[in-house]
Amino acid sequence: MKIGLWPIAVVSALALGLAARPVDETTVVVSGATRGYLAPCGCTKPMSGGLRRRMATVRQLSQGGKALVLDTGEFVTGIGPQDVLKAQTVAAAMRTAPLDLVAYTPSEARLGSDTLGQIQELVGGKLHSSTCLESAYSLPQPIAKGTVLAISVETGAGEARSWREVLREVDEQAGEERRGVVVLFGGDRDLAKEAAASIQAPTVLVYRSKEDAPTEPIRVGKNWLVTPGDLGKTVLGFAFRDGEWQQYRVHRLGPDVNDDPQTARLYRQYLQRVGDAGLFEKLARTAAQGFVGSDKCASCHKEIYKHWQKTAHASAMPTLKRDGHDRDPDCVSCHAVGTHAADGYFSEERTPALANVGCESCHGPGKAHVTDWRQKTISQSAETCTQCHSRQTSPNFDFLTYWNKVKHPLGKTGGKPKR
Repeated sequence: MKIGLWPIAVVSALALGLAARPVDETTVVVSGATRGYLAPCGCTKPMSGGLRRRMATVRQLSQGGKALVLDTGEFVTGIGPQDVLKAQTVAAAMRTAPLDLVAYTPSEARLGSDTLGQIQELVGGKLHSSTCLESAYSLPQPIAKGTVLAISVETGAGEARSWREVLREVDEQAGEERRGVVVLFGGDRDLAKEAAASIQAPTVLVYRSKEDAPTEPIRVGKNWLVTPGDLGKTVLGFAFRDGEWQQYRVHRLGPDVNDDPQTARLYRQYLQRVGDAGLFEKLARTAAQGFVGSDKCASCHKEIYKHWQKTAHASAMPTLKRDGHDRDPDCVSCHAVGTHAADGYFSEERTPALANVGCESCHGPGKAHVTDWRQKTISQSAETCTQCHSRQTSPNFDFLTYWNKVKHPLGKTGGKPKR
């Protein structure tokens, strides 16, 4: 029978029935935990993560809006001017992707009402938690898509609703509707295990962690515990089919992932705003420490200076300029000398001798030694290196391996000037 011959009421009823019936499989995409890490950073390869790669992956996995796309929040870790610019940039990037729910966490709440309002508008009103009662961010009912319900809960003592109560409610709802549940969970792995043990409906709890995303989900009965890890370096994908969770995959955001063009444009705008605001120049500084620049060292330590010029340390600032980070406070401190001090690096125009990772980056201020060579500077140590080569910026850093790339000879005078 042709549809054109059917009574209108019958066609309408069938259409409504099909719309209300959950599909057999629902794909879920989870990312988040940006924590201010907007771009790949570090001195060891491969560098991973970054908002541009992340949005490209989220967009690819979203299947044109058919998947349930979630973000765990935690845009930034602080409340300063650069944190505000970062949060706005993250939110603007999310607006371009088909997100369904963004967790409203204490990290966002600390930014204040004005910035929160901007973020909520930028993410299209998707920033919510089921444990708060603030009208702008409260989500009394879970998000439903296909065969899955999704909620965000915080576990702190200051929440208006108990997260245990919220989980009981959504567990009952999921059981009645035969759906799976994804919980953006504001607690650690141990607390998530406790929660998972009390939930009957097939549930994935996305807990918070500063460790890497595990290659396999942690299983508590038929429930899963997963995490996108730290600093937005991975995107998770999995599916709910035939009443159980399947197809778990961790998408690591390495250099093989191309940047999302829309997010790349937003990131360039962010760097421009950072530079225009003069945030690096406005950093608080200590009193003068006695920095003089590597050129002063060269007059006596010629062989050492020539060796240094051939290392990557000597061109640390140009690497920032190529990517537009030469006025970014997050980056410049590890690519120049004494950025914490009143007589340290300010700009290539004002303090060119202090650009790059110089002698004083490892050995300390050199003024006293230049004035009287018998006044020794400090010796380098592994701890000096790891101030910049941290787990976040240099995850594959090995002191002995990298020390061999930059260690220098003592020179014919052993550092002592000729008479």
